[in-house]
Amino acid sequence: MITIVHGEDSLTSYKRLSQIIDDYKNRQIGFSVKDAGELDVTSLRQETGSIDLFGTKQLLVIKNLLGGVKSKQKDTMIELLKKNTDTEIILYEPKKLSDTALKPFLKSKIEAYNINPVIFKFLDIMRPGNTRVITLSWNKLLDLGHEPEYVFSMLARQIRLLIQAKSGASYLKLAPYPR
Repeated sequence: MITIVHGEDSLTSYKRLSQIIDDYKNRQIGFSVKDAGELDVTSLRQETGSIDLFGTKQLLVIKNLLGGVKSKQKDTMIELLKKNTDTEIILYEPKKLSDTALKPFLKSKIEAYNINPVIFKFLDIMRPGNTRVITLSWNKLLDLGHEPEYVFSMLARQIRLLIQAKSGASYLKLAPYPR
């Protein structure tokens, strides 16, 4: 069975991937984690064709296979994965995948982790003199399970984007008419 874990919320999607791997560790089932950059068709055949001594299914985690440039080798590897029945396969992408990238995996389990829109509302209300609403929104974010470090990194990202927008179209490499 193939499971695809992806989404813009890379922190949550990676936590889910770690949870799956820990579950296999606890059940004492063998697993391997590979990056798509270090895989070729031959090594993928070896990974998917190997069965342990007791005949239990192995777990193979492949990172960054579906994103990036489309190639003949990648298409061959995807077809090989779809034909495999002996190995549990997790495909992990730290970004949101398009529908065309997911199209070959219609029968697979797909777990998408998108950024919660509450965090963007929190970033929008950050302004002087708005402390009560900021505090309420902060508590709501913590109740939803967001890590304070994640909120801080999103705040830094928002400030960076505002500085880029303020510096003008020349910095953003935009045409002169949207200025």
